[in-house]
Amino acid sequence: MKNGLQILKKAIKKGSLACEKHSTLLPFQWHGHEVVIGPLFCSYGQIGYTIQFDGESYQYDYESNKIEKV
Repeated sequence: MKNGLQILKKAIKKGSLACEKHSTLLPFQWHGHEVVIGPLFCSYGQIGYTIQFDGESYQYDYESNKIEKV
């Protein structure tokens, strides 16, 4: 089975995980995975999303198009 980071990278690249739609900080089920998405901010505004995926924390920076485990 793929790890969470690989699944998230593929889903974001394909556009199948709509972060902007689910950025509510409320948990939901996505293809059998527990997911919570919230906004990621810096000093000048929102730059991406924080993602809790099956108990693991990730940050997706859509400016640099990178996702990393935190």
